[in-house]
Amino acid sequence: MTELQRKNIFYPAAILLILWLLAELLVFSCHARRAPVPGVSSRDVTDYSPVETGAALHPYLGSILEPAAPLPKRAPGKVIIGILGGFAASAVCDHDLDAFTEELRKNPLYSGKKIVTVRLAAPLYKQPQQLLLANYLLMSGAEFDILVNIDGLNEVTLAPDELLPLGVDPAFPAGWYSRMKILTSPELILSAAKLVRIKQCRAAAARIFGGVPFRYSPVCRLLWERFDRRLKNAASDLNESILAYVPENPDFVSKGSLKPYATEYELYEDLASAWMRSSWFLSNLCTLNGIRYVHILEPNPYLPPAGIALTAAQKIAYDSDRPYKRSAEMAYPILSQSGKKLAARGVRFHDLSTSLSGGQEEIYRALARKAGQLIK
Repeated sequence: MTELQRKNIFYPAAILLILWLLAELLVFSCHARRAPVPGVSSRDVTDYSPVETGAALHPYLGSILEPAAPLPKRAPGKVIIGILGGFAASAVCDHDLDAFTEELRKNPLYSGKKIVTVRLAAPLYKQPQQLLLANYLLMSGAEFDILVNIDGLNEVTLAPDELLPLGVDPAFPAGWYSRMKILTSPELILSAAKLVRIKQCRAAAARIFGGVPFRYSPVCRLLWERFDRRLKNAASDLNESILAYVPENPDFVSKGSLKPYATEYELYEDLASAWMRSSWFLSNLCTLNGIRYVHILEPNPYLPPAGIALTAAQKIAYDSDRPYKRSAEMAYPILSQSGKKLAARGVRFHDLSTSLSGGQEEIYRALARKAGQLIK
């Protein structure tokens, strides 16, 4: 190689290196502090199903949160308590189990025993999912001493506000239609495959740019950020199109059979009757298996607590047009009346729809304590 050839290679390479270093310095000074380290956050992963994160599809229950959890078994000196229900029951399980067990230990029947709580609740569960879940677990060999069912809100809000507008049977699980239309629509199968490819591409790019030496380069991190944003936006757009897609001829698997309702009140009466029957069957199931059953009508977040003076800000909050507010307002009085019928039949039913006050966290902590007190 001649001197001239070496110069023709060296000088352009040196110029490119200098320009790259200048670009690194420029990007570092402008973007380094806010440029993220390459990676895909779990919060960024789009999903075409509104069913709970981490939930597994189940043939009898719609979805289940802990499919691999071991079945509970009775033992001397141990009390096994299963907590059934929807959003409020899930909040108790997630944040306030200590308050629940603390109140339970005050009862001489349980003070000297090991208390084992089993989460059977999921935020979108509604009857008959609690009933079917209890049947399924008992059939599978699970054993409980007590079952506490905290529900009501999902039963009368998810159907009119989420399912019926799509023409879905009110008894179907929330989110079932969105999952099933993927499996029964060829067009959506292709769209879902594209969404999976985008997720795989994002993950691959994050691995490459997150490795050495690229993760230490401000320019590479900026390029990755721009590339990942485009993929994320493409996935979001595709996800929205999947959610908005309505098949021309939906089948029974995704929608079930929908009966007509003459009035809105008739709908809420039907929902309350299904809720009451499910609880009655659940109570009988528990009696047959030597399980103490306690049913609690969860607080209505759209109704102010009885006998409590509200501040101006609280009045605005309760009067605002929040999602599910109309359904809850119309249906909760019917649930309360249905609950009285359950109590008359001998079910340990407790109406806490308007008896607890405070912010959301305070209400759920008070609900946990009250639930512990009601187990006798």
